[in-house]
Amino acid sequence: MLIAAKVAGALVVVLGTLIIVNTAFLKSYVSFLAVDKRYYGIGICRMAMGIVLVLAARQAVQGAVAAVLGSLMLISGILVFAIGEEKIKALLNWYSDLSDLSIRILGLVVVVFGLLIVLSL
Repeated sequence: MLIAAKVAGALVVVLGTLIIVNTAFLKSYVSFLAVDKRYYGIGICRMAMGIVLVLAARQAVQGAVAAVLGSLMLISGILVFAIGEEKIKALLNWYSDLSDLSIRILGLVVVVFGLLIVLSL
């Protein structure tokens, strides 16, 4: 479980780096998610990653940090299903309207989150 959590954290770092380097990637990805409720797949991925992190927290170097990050991921995955389609579409539209600088800052936040995952394990 620890290896799966580290791989997931590394993928988060790669995703954040891709967002920083190519801001158009996030905009096209958001447009892709808005079609046919594809954003539910993100909710499922977040919940799965949260469960993996929470389970890996028992074996982690910084178990409390891993458990908190896993819990946040699990809650964010549940919220995708709980807040409704209108609010999700509004959030996706907000992301697609962001400036390149704002997108790069969000990408940096994603990289930091991924590094926290990897380093806490």
